[in-house]
Amino acid sequence: MENMTQQRIFISGLLGSVLLLSACGAAPVAAGSGVPSVILDVFPESVAQMPADQQGRTVMSGNYTPTSSLWGKHLDESTVFHHEIKHLQGEDNAFNLRIGKGGQLYSLRGAFGESIPPQGVGSPWNDEVWQFVAVCGKYHFGLRNIEHAGAVSEEVVKRFKQSPYSYTYFIHNSGAYMPISMNSGRVTLTCDVLLDKKSPGKLDLILKDTTGESRREIGTIGIEAKGIRFGSKQIAPCQVGAWYNISLSFNLGKEDRKRGILTVKGNGRETTEDVALTDPTFTKFNWLGFSAVGRTGLINIDNLSVKRVTEKLTDWAIKEDFEDYTAGQEFGYVPGRDKTKGSDGFVSDRIALSGSNSLEIHDGTDGWAPMVRLDVGTSIARNLYCPLLGVDLPDDGRTYRTVNWGFVPQLKTLHRSPLLYYVQTRDVGDGVIEVTYVVHNFSVREDIVFDWLNAPWGGTRITSLPFHYVSSPDGKLVKDPQNAGLITDVRETGGWNLSCATEEPDSPSLALVFGRDKNLESELQKKEQGLPHCQFAHSLYRDWTTYSEDRNNMPPRREQDWRNYDVAVVIPKFRLTPGTTIWYRSYLVINSKDRTIELAKALVDKVDYGLRVFDPETTPEVPVTIGKDGKVSRPTEKGTRSVGRSRPRGESGFPSFSLFAHPVPGTMPLFLIENAATGQEVITTDPYVFVPQEKLNFGLPTEHPHADYYNEAIGYSLDKNNSKWKRLLGYAYIEKPKSGTWQRLSTAAGKSLVAKPSKFNLDLWVKKPGINTLCDSVP
Repeated sequence: MENMTQQRIFISGLLGSVLLLSACGAAPVAAGSGVPSVILDVFPESVAQMPADQQGRTVMSGNYTPTSSLWGKHLDESTVFHHEIKHLQGEDNAFNLRIGKGGQLYSLRGAFGESIPPQGVGSPWNDEVWQFVAVCGKYHFGLRNIEHAGAVSEEVVKRFKQSPYSYTYFIHNSGAYMPISMNSGRVTLTCDVLLDKKSPGKLDLILKDTTGESRREIGTIGIEAKGIRFGSKQIAPCQVGAWYNISLSFNLGKEDRKRGILTVKGNGRETTEDVALTDPTFTKFNWLGFSAVGRTGLINIDNLSVKRVTEKLTDWAIKEDFEDYTAGQEFGYVPGRDKTKGSDGFVSDRIALSGSNSLEIHDGTDGWAPMVRLDVGTSIARNLYCPLLGVDLPDDGRTYRTVNWGFVPQLKTLHRSPLLYYVQTRDVGDGVIEVTYVVHNFSVREDIVFDWLNAPWGGTRITSLPFHYVSSPDGKLVKDPQNAGLITDVRETGGWNLSCATEEPDSPSLALVFGRDKNLESELQKKEQGLPHCQFAHSLYRDWTTYSEDRNNMPPRREQDWRNYDVAVVIPKFRLTPGTTIWYRSYLVINSKDRTIELAKALVDKVDYGLRVFDPETTPEVPVTIGKDGKVSRPTEKGTRSVGRSRPRGESGFPSFSLFAHPVPGTMPLFLIENAATGQEVITTDPYVFVPQEKLNFGLPTEHPHADYYNEAIGYSLDKNNSKWKRLLGYAYIEKPKSGTWQRLSTAAGKSLVAKPSKFNLDLWVKKPGINTLCDSVP
């Protein structure tokens, strides 16, 4: 195939190395991923172009180097880094964009500094990034969907609420949420407290498990001049002006959770009491709250730590000498102002047991109680990003492509992800970044339709770009002073937004260009005529800040503070049905304010979208070779050739069968996956093949519309998976075509290499090797 003969340079998806490969002069391979580049050739042609003298220079790299970006506490950027695109031109339009292992755009630096939020420990670079998100509306709301569709018994409701598997159904193009709660071992919470001698306050320390559908209170420690108590039980007296050390220990997991041990030391006295925990049905400890429940007093806290001990480890989840905390920042959310002190500060070095700062909390005034909460978890952030199945750096040197299997982000879920996310990121020049998503739904169920999409979900760091606008249809800037969650038809905007460092014309700025539904009328006409289409209604744009609904009354933020985030979301009203592929293209623009506006206006009509349909007659094929070791061989520099006759399976250098490079109608993707524990390698349509599974039955009555889904549901535990998702091999037919030379996958590859057939692992029809296979033709 002449159009596939170009050589390319590819960046390693796993090793970060650079390698030039020429496979038969026809099937270049992305080093590290072992994927022929043609598999990533799914994107519509780019139309946004910049004159040669305005393109600047692009530098690509797969090698991680630290930047000056400030991220949240305990985070290590190297754990998410996959690839960097650096644009070199002028001071205003230069940028440094970084792509994560999950396909997300997780860092974007310009003259304004870092524009992506600083992240949180619990799920870094999985939410507050530029990514595609898809929601299955039919099953996303779980019990609400079930009860709306038909009556169910209290027993069904109880089983559903008590299930450890999440019911929400949306797919990330980044990674999974890594829970920061502790669920095993013995926990010991300790802190030092002091009631102000002149004006003693009142404080409740509240421990909870908020990981389930309903919150369970583990217990509350009360500190006031009357004494120190647990719940309503008095434990020890409390003298104002004196430091007391408080320690509470209790068990998690399967161990006894009914009682705990509370110890109070201070003023020459030590008291230890066995206490009954408030709700013994809790399973985890992930939430610690501080509530000042008096009206005019003051209390100090210092040396807070949470230690968890199991048979195998000792883990300090929190260990803090409160330094420079401010209301509503890292330490949580404070509904109201500290009117007693007259400022937002919570920290005082006036009184500190350790010599460092102590947390100074005032009682509420006018009837409000300032609540500060801590999410309790390990101080080391773990991660599980969407498996990277292929990468490609085309020969223009300005474009990078990835394909990832999207995750249902909850680690324990009763839903499957049937989505492949292809992402193409292109440096157009003059600060313009073109981002194109191609998304394929390979669900085996016809009712798994994704009809609420975020394309993209993203936003900006408030401290870098504090001035935020949405364009009006006539191109003017509109600022929502409350910024409380604007949702509007994209045609009621100019098709772009703008975030700026200042309000000056030359301010460093960033725009998201999301368009104005250019294909809406034609798509709706196709819908009425019963023709293939993807759009069913006008698209939406949503804009809000995660920090405060009133930006004019917002405490000052530090750059690395959590939830330092202005969200900007485009919601194209598409239906992504099983077996179909959609695409969506938008732009990010980095430049001075005036130039950014000029470029954004010019790019609105370049935003585009629609269905992608791949013709089997013209779609390239890719070979799969089984080596003598019984494993799938990586494409090599020598490639493979034949003269039209079949070769014995396993003969080195010759393909065993061929697959389509793209998702033609009637096909399913085939993945190469290795069991990390055993080394077993399989070819499968089921990416969950090595993920622990539990058969579920929620007992819905057979006449209920959702009975077959929930009564046959499977609980998946991604946190316990043994999978090495190695690469996407290609696509094969579900049903045998009427013409051509086809064979079952199990025959072509051997049953030992093909996963056991099941509802989700299909024995597809693959093409026998011959002269029409890419990299298999005579030159």
